[in-house]
Parts: sequence; structure tokens; C-alpha cells
Amino acid sequence: MKEHEGSGTQGDDEPKGPESKPARPRRSHARALVISSALVVICFLVHIFILFMIDPTTVQNFSKLNTYALGSIPLAMGLVFFFDAITHFRKIEARSPVHLVPLLFAVVFGGLSIQGLLGFMIYLVRHTVLM
Repeated sequence: MKEHEGSGTQGDDEPKGPESKPARPRRSHARALVISSALVVICFLVHIFILFMIDPTTVQNFSKLNTYALGSIPLAMGLVFFFDAITHFRKIEARSPVHLVPLLFAVVFGGLSIQGLLGFMIYLVRHTVLM
């Protein structure tokens, strides 16, 4: 009988034990970069959609502060995906110009998300200090 070194089997190809279960396939960093970049864009567009759909002058239960707070939730989620996209771009070993396109989208919309969150925080500070 021929032994395989380090495989935990003795000549037969049947898996033995819990350590022989097939591992879940890992996503490549390039695919994760594209997915994260797309989620950054989607989160920013959801933010714009929320601000267009909720007009504080017509909805009596929503103040301007509540509308901005609700609109900043997708921006905060987009910020998480923005940092995720940058992390995955840095982990790609063989970068090509194709990888720069999703990174460019992530940087543009991630920067807009940062600007939107800073605008909300400035509005929040002004609202609480002046009132």
C-alpha cells in the first residue's frame, strides 16, 4: 500500500474525517473589487433617490434633519464598501488597466459619499449649536 504524505489517506481516494471536506471557493480580489465598487455606486444612488423621494415640505412627519439622517445611512454603507474596494485593489497582485475602472468608480462615488457624510455632520452641528 502506498501512503500519501500529509493527506490523511492510505492509498484510497475516499475522504476521511471532517478536515477533508472541500473548502468553499474563495472570491478573487478582482471580483471583490468590482462587487465593492458596484455597491458604492448603488449606495450613492440610493442616497440620491431617498433625498428626491422624501420632500420634507410635503411630508409633515419628517423634518429636514430626519430626512438628511435617513439619506446618510446609504452613504455610511457606501463608505464601508469604498474602503473594501480599496483594500481589494491593494491585494491584487497583477494589476491591469481593467482593474482601474472599478477603482475609479469607487473613488469618485466614495469621495461623494464622504462629502455627503461631512455635509450631514456639519448640518447636524449647526442645527444643534444654533438651536
